[in-house]
Amino acid sequence: MKSWIIFYSHIYKRREEDGSNKEDIQYAEEKHGMELQIFDATKFTINVTTGSVTLFYEDKIINDFPDFVLMKSSNEDLKYFFETKKIKYTNDIASTMLTSNKMATHISLSETNVKMPQTIFMHSLDSNNRDFNKIVRSLGKPFVLKGLKGRCGTMVH
Repeated sequence: MKSWIIFYSHIYKRREEDGSNKEDIQYAEEKHGMELQIFDATKFTINVTTGSVTLFYEDKIINDFPDFVLMKSSNEDLKYFFETKKIKYTNDIASTMLTSNKMATHISLSETNVKMPQTIFMHSLDSNNRDFNKIVRSLGKPFVLKGLKGRCGTMVH
């Protein structure tokens, strides 16, 4: 079986530096007889012309595709490419879109009766905004306020 792992650029670079990518490739081959390749999501390019879609990695055409892709990146263009080629991959587009939008995630969890604290969503977390200040005063302390689209701790107040 041929498999790929595609990481966010900063994670790929860190794994290259500490040797994790080489270790994982060796482990997959020795323990599972699997051919594994590890990629940086930012180095892919997709070329679309009439009747043709071509995938490049670091300016080289890729014609030999994997049986399976472990997506550790939210690159929706790559996911769509894999779908059109019928290549199985983790973290499909719908799941990525749901989990990257905090309000959509909370609504989905609420509909399945998952317990969570009262949550207020705002498009603008500008502390100069009158509504922002009204909400902050009404919540009391302590509280956590998050923007809709932040990730990795961004837009958390």
